[in-house]
Amino acid sequence: LAAVVLAHTLITTIHRRQRELAILKTLGFRRRQIAGTIAGQATTLAIIALAVGIPLGIIIGRAAWSRFAAAQGISSAPTVDVGAIALFVPAIILAALVVAAIPAWLAARVSPATALRGE
Repeated sequence: LAAVVLAHTLITTIHRRQRELAILKTLGFRRRQIAGTIAGQATTLAIIALAVGIPLGIIIGRAAWSRFAAAQGISSAPTVDVGAIALFVPAIILAALVVAAIPAWLAARVSPATALRGE
């Protein structure tokens, strides 16, 4: 679901910002730089999501486990596997870059003449 939302966000951004992308191309940006801009946006969104999601996930997960464990009468010592989280962060950023590949390719193909014709 997160990948679909990210792809939708990027495609919507490209659609709404075609004029700005065309201006960047007119000023000398190359296709690779336009694609890099979109990849940078995807990376930024992924980092923000991780910065919010990891702490909230830990807090909510601990609270949920403590409630469940108390109801079952078992030990409620939740642990956080820092190693798994450390592997999770670059995996999510890589996934965001993979999802951004098609929107970045589409953005790089924006024709300045076509996008600016309506001006």
